[in-house]
Amino acid sequence: MPTYKGIKFEESIVINYMLVEGLKFQEAVLSYGSRMKLPFRDFCGPNKTFLANNAANVQDAFTKLSKFGGRLEKKVIDEIHSRLISKSERFRVEHTGCIYCVEKEKIEETVAWFKDLPSNAEFFKPKVPEKVKVEAPTKSTEDKLFEDMIKDIKEKNSEVEK
Repeated sequence: MPTYKGIKFEESIVINYMLVEGLKFQEAVLSYGSRMKLPFRDFCGPNKTFLANNAANVQDAFTKLSKFGGRLEKKVIDEIHSRLISKSERFRVEHTGCIYCVEKEKIEETVAWFKDLPSNAEFFKPKVPEKVKVEAPTKSTEDKLFEDMIKDIKEKNSEVEK
């Protein structure tokens, strides 16, 4: 009897629920018995998961790792990924880059960028502009501005009168 989170369901109930929800019911390609008969070397994951005994299964395993790998521990992901890489070379499957390869490339690119930075501490100090000395306007400066303003007003008045 199928179980989900410890709850047992009759198969007919599960199938009816899937039909009502519009879900497709897909049988496993390999039955549990035939999967257990395959040798461990045909799998890349623990407990005979991530079947990789031919090119199509290797490509499918990369897809499954990218889709469901986030649920696994980092150590397990790395082990599965390295085994899949070796299987892809064996079966001549072109590995165009899964999520983990892309992440690894980004990390390597970032590390390389930091290695290229100058090592001296002066580079990392924030550059503060020097303080500019501003003098408060003196009375003589204010007087000059006021006189210039009065001259401009007189010139404009004389132009208007003409």
